[in-house]
Amino acid sequence: AIYGNNNSNISNTLTRVAILYHELEDFNKALDYFDKSLEINKKIYTPNSSFVAESYSHIAQTYFDSEAYKDALSYFEKAENANHNRINLNNNNNYLDHNVQLTILFGKAKTYTNLYNQSNDDIDLENAIRCYKQIDKLIHDIRQTLTNFQDKVNYAVKTKEIYQDAIATQLLSKDSKSILRAFYYIEKSKANTHKELLN
Repeated sequence: AIYGNNNSNISNTLTRVAILYHELEDFNKALDYFDKSLEINKKIYTPNSSFVAESYSHIAQTYFDSEAYKDALSYFEKAENANHNRINLNNNNNYLDHNVQLTILFGKAKTYTNLYNQSNDDIDLENAIRCYKQIDKLIHDIRQTLTNFQDKVNYAVKTKEIYQDAIATQLLSKDSKSILRAFYYIEKSKANTHKELLN
């Protein structure tokens, strides 16, 4: 090969093929190609890299869509570990890529919610709720970095979906704090959309 077997172009191509198989719901082939892409990224990047994190996240999402939730959770955890900035550990938001982190946390939240729906284990629900609290803060932090109007509008659409899922998850818990939190997310979703239209 002109570029050798271990380079980002090969990795990106493998990821694109994997995504096609994922869209066709051929999850086994998707996982095979995502795994090959991951192995290349692990060789050309450091263990703590947003590229490695994205590879883990792709695999996690594939497991999620095939309803293998325990495996999905395992790979979302690996993705989160890879996306941590080990150099600046004193920073509370020490992520290498905040948008990648948002995808990871949303995936984790949905996985815990689906696990709860299967098992009725309150710990799974508590973990989902905790993820959405982290997501809420991350949404705020990312929004502060956006300057382009269209980017803000697109982001508002994306976060609306996240808040809808957060609301549904909060309402699975019947205690008053969870219901109040659901109303909080309703207001946050509205506020985000209004801000983008006015700014």
